[in-house]
Amino acid sequence: MWVVSPFLTQRCIIINMANSLEILANSTIESLELITAEMVAIRTVAMQNRLTLDCLLSEQGGTCAVIDAECCTYIPDNSEEITD
Repeated sequence: MWVVSPFLTQRCIIINMANSLEILANSTIESLELITAEMVAIRTVAMQNRLTLDCLLSEQGGTCAVIDAECCTYIPDNSEEITD
């Protein structure tokens, strides 16, 4: 019995570590999904704000003309890369 006991103890340790790793992986997935949803909302608001600003400043030549700079609005959608 004394010979088998260390192996059972090590097996239990490995099983506990595997369970902890699975919990960590699931928490990471959930966190990334929440971050992705938040980033989609932020990206949408940023584009809405930019469109509104362009409309309000269109009589003066648009946003870029008002700030006297070369400007471009590009907001990448990397949400698929985060969750993959």
